[in-house]
Amino acid sequence: MTELIYVESKGRGAMSSTARANKDKGYRWEKQGLDHLRETFPDIDPEEIQRHGTLYGVNDRGDITLAPMAFLFEMKNVQKFDLAQFMRELKRELDHNPHATNGAVVIKARFKSVGEAYSVMPFDQLLKLVRENYDLKRLLQEERRVRKAG
Repeated sequence: MTELIYVESKGRGAMSSTARANKDKGYRWEKQGLDHLRETFPDIDPEEIQRHGTLYGVNDRGDITLAPMAFLFEMKNVQKFDLAQFMRELKRELDHNPHATNGAVVIKARFKSVGEAYSVMPFDQLLKLVRENYDLKRLLQEERRVRKAG
């Protein structure tokens, strides 16, 4: 079987059709993730939910950053995956992103909607978010109690 070669017009060299198809598949998944985030958080300025793509090169900052929450998303559309590798990549991207303190790898679930994708993050980061949520709920309950008493 002969492999087709696709040459980009921007002078970046040759890329096999398979590599190009995989890159396009990854881009479409990132775009779907970006659109889903913007639909989920309509009260956040769309400019604060940004897709980075290859903007930072070797200093990759994650595929999508949700700036107001200091959170980044590394989007993966692959058939086979290596969670350990994904976690190393996530850590490196968090280190490079001055606007994110937490993040997750979002892996496309075959034949499912974007909202049904798999999200993977370090357990301690998850616990930190759960703690923040718990503390916020306690503060809101205390505020309600004070307003009723006052």
